[in-house]
Amino acid sequence: KLQFLYLIGFFAQPSALCAAPPFPPTPTTMCQSEGNKPVAQDAADALTNESFKSEGVGNASFESGLSAVKNESPAAAAARRRVAAQMKHVAGEVARNEAAQLSLQHLSLFDAFLARENVAAVCDEDVALDEQRDRLVKAVSELVAAHPHASEAPSGDTEAAQADGWFRFAPLVQPLRRYGEKLSVWWLNFFTLYPAVLVALACLYHVMGGALFCTVLAGYYAHVWWTDKACQRPWHGEGSGQQPWLRKARIYDAVAGYFPMRAVRYQTEGAAVSEGRGDAFDRKGGYLFGVHPHGVQTVSVYAYLTDAAHISSLFSRPLQFCAETLAANFWVPFIREYAVALGFGNASRESIARGLTHAENAAVVLVVGGAKESLFSAPHSSKVALQGRFGFLKVAFQTGAAVVPCWTFGETSLFDNAAATSPRVSKVLRAMQKYLTFAPLMVHGRGVFNYSFGVVPYRRPVTSVVGEPILCEKTAAPTKEQLAAAHAQYVAQLREMVDLYRDIYEPDAEDLCVM
Repeated sequence: KLQFLYLIGFFAQPSALCAAPPFPPTPTTMCQSEGNKPVAQDAADALTNESFKSEGVGNASFESGLSAVKNESPAAAAARRRVAAQMKHVAGEVARNEAAQLSLQHLSLFDAFLARENVAAVCDEDVALDEQRDRLVKAVSELVAAHPHASEAPSGDTEAAQADGWFRFAPLVQPLRRYGEKLSVWWLNFFTLYPAVLVALACLYHVMGGALFCTVLAGYYAHVWWTDKACQRPWHGEGSGQQPWLRKARIYDAVAGYFPMRAVRYQTEGAAVSEGRGDAFDRKGGYLFGVHPHGVQTVSVYAYLTDAAHISSLFSRPLQFCAETLAANFWVPFIREYAVALGFGNASRESIARGLTHAENAAVVLVVGGAKESLFSAPHSSKVALQGRFGFLKVAFQTGAAVVPCWTFGETSLFDNAAATSPRVSKVLRAMQKYLTFAPLMVHGRGVFNYSFGVVPYRRPVTSVVGEPILCEKTAAPTKEQLAAAHAQYVAQLREMVDLYRDIYEPDAEDLCVM
């Protein structure tokens, strides 16, 4: 019954909680086991740099032979460097397993990558790389065998199984952990999907009666107006209403385990094969994390706000994260209180600027593409709404913050979107988005007891790649040339992240397309 009530207003659903409204565009064009030690720890230790060096197969091994092969074409050399960087990333993630345990799904992705024909072909040409590949395959296999969930039957909610039949029921007997994860996602849906709130308000109206309900609602909105307008409530920092206990709630661990969700660091090919590098996040100042793609719910934002995906293990010092969302969300009962307590702001220039300056290690998460980008969401889509968007960069220059491009693999594969497959539907929704500022979406995922239809997102691995900071020198009035140069660097790094890591985390992902 609850699922049916969700579906009543589902097709009028606006964009996700984390949408950011577009800033006014500027004309431009852009088109890129030992002893008692666990087996998993052995595998991680075996892949640290020190272990590599002690065996004579250190970081340099990823570079060995890259330029020593005679008569090697530039394309072959580039492919060799690319595979070396990808293998170094996999080795780093396996070594990080103790701090942030890898899920079985991510280990499966690593195993599939290492078994891919093009990777095997490149490694066959380089003895050192081939040795490293064999070691990685062994390490991943040991981690899978030692995983606490290895004895559980795998979920039937997979993309391959989805293509086998139109409607499939989920088994009633499942590990208790999975039921908890599904309940946590339902709880998240309540605060990110407007139809859920409409159902709750309708129930309150029925219980309280029309007169009392309207009186309470009027008083609520008077309080909202007084708090936000008359009192000029700060959205970040002291007095913002943020509740640290909510961010630490264990329910977010269940949310992250549902997909599952993981955060990783990006390294350029050169940095990935070098002997080391400093942490670019050591500087004092704000960081503006630009998250792409939007998807339907932008679940990756919760990886930053709650640390459920162990994102803190990626930095040498803790960052104080906050996020931005549509101002309209702060006029919706329940969603408003949840957003304020979790640390969301109203995505205005003032809110972003305050979020970047309220602490020396402040970090603001912004879904740059906003509502427009949500309409592009479709399985494996890599379309982003970035063309002509310079507002977030201007705020970064004015506050002296660093902009951090972030890409989430799997975000667009959590729901099926009618707007992406029907031009007519897309045209109508774009027209509505233009006047409503948010995007009504016609989407569906899976259900609680079936894998084919419902409002629960599909179980797909979600991997957020955190890029390298792009420093913006503080200036009150950045020039068009400064904005254009930062924009080009931002898009270029996004393109590099997609091209480098999609072979690992989402092989079917499309090329980056800037809209």
